[in-house]
Amino acid sequence: LDLSSGKIEEVLHSKAEITGDILLDLNGMLWFPTSAGEICFNPDTKSEITFFDAKKITAHCLKGSIIYCLGSFDTICLIDTRTMASHSLPTNANSFFGSQKPNCAQSIIFAPGISGDSLLWISTCGDGVCVINIANGRYLARFNTDNYEDKGILHDWVSTFLITRDSCLWMATQKGILKI
Repeated sequence: LDLSSGKIEEVLHSKAEITGDILLDLNGMLWFPTSAGEICFNPDTKSEITFFDAKKITAHCLKGSIIYCLGSFDTICLIDTRTMASHSLPTNANSFFGSQKPNCAQSIIFAPGISGDSLLWISTCGDGVCVINIANGRYLARFNTDNYEDKGILHDWVSTFLITRDSCLWMATQKGILKI
């Protein structure tokens, strides 16, 4: 949308449902998760590349030059934005969650001031917050309303995270905001 003229330009018509927020990498590429993979869009050439084709990606984040993507809790997908190389990291989701595996990821973030550089925090659609070590694919913790009095959270639907300059992790839930 050009604010001065009011002209709208459609630059990409995605065949797949866009399932999350847009990221901008250091090369000026736009990244967004879809119901059919992670898409990298070049706004200059209007070309796109799909990673993890046919795999639903619901959340992603950028750390340095690496995009971390999550669809199912069984696998973390990684893309190096410099080389465009990608690979998948299997997780211990089945043994960690058992029959209580979360339905979907809403948002993911690294919180280095709280948990170091290798732990990824995952907000879910009604199943609380999970923490996974991306170095080895092992889930380490899950926080939900079941243990609210002892390190629990206000509501199991956690929409998003934010890290502030003072390294605090903020969580937006359906019943309020939490600060860690």
